[in-house]
Order: sequence, then structure tokens, then C-alpha cells
Amino acid sequence: MDNDGEIFSAPTIGALAAALAVDGAVLTKTVECYNRAVQSGAGPSLSVPRTGKPKVLRKRFFGLKVIPGITFTMGGILINGRNETLNQSEEPIPGLYAAGDAIGGLMGGYRGGYTGGLMQAVVTGMLAGKNASGFALE
Repeated sequence: MDNDGEIFSAPTIGALAAALAVDGAVLTKTVECYNRAVQSGAGPSLSVPRTGKPKVLRKRFFGLKVIPGITFTMGGILINGRNETLNQSEEPIPGLYAAGDAIGGLMGGYRGGYTGGLMQAVVTGMLAGKNASGFALE
């Protein structure tokens, strides 16, 4: 709501599905399966992991339209400690430097976590700029 989001509300799953312009039968089945799993104590076995104790969904139902998009990735160009871009043999590509979200290897691998995009861009950008400024063109 703070960012002009539009939240939909309806007394039934079918009405909510209509408001969201999604398949009502699929949404109804999804909610019914979720509620059965929670009621039977099988909440932890749901395909999307939950934290805390899952609760049965009851009316009034709320939903919002979500548009997927990539805002951050945890991969990228391989670099060395001078921010020189490396080829497939892990050798520097002369005169090519990378920084910020274009680089890989800062996030700590599997479950490494987010390290802060702005600081990553500032620090690696300064390092790449410093090293690129010393590169002699032939």
C-alpha cells in the first residue's frame, strides 16, 4: 500500500481469483491442498518451505498481483583481486575490468547471503577504476 500497490480482497477464493484474473479452479485447489496439509500437521512437507507455524487460510481472502523480475543475481563475470576479468582459463583479459553486480564470487556460494549491492558496486568500482587507470594501451 505504501508504494501504490493494489491489494485485492474477496469473501471467497473464486471471487479473489476473478479479481486477480487467475484460474479460479487452480487457486481453489491450491488453497484447499494447503489447508489440508496444515490441518493434518503436514505443513512442513509443503513444496514451498515455511518458517514458523503455517496457519489455515480462512476468509476474508487477500491477494495482490505480482510481476516477477530479476533485481539481483549471485553470479557473474569471474575476476581476480585486481578486478581484471578472467577468461575460461582464469587468465586476465588485458584491459577488461568488471565491478558491481557484473561480477561473481562475492556472495559466498550456496546460502552465502546478500552482501549489499551498493557497497559491492562502490568498493569493486573503485578497485577496478584504480587498476584500469594504470593499464597501458598498446
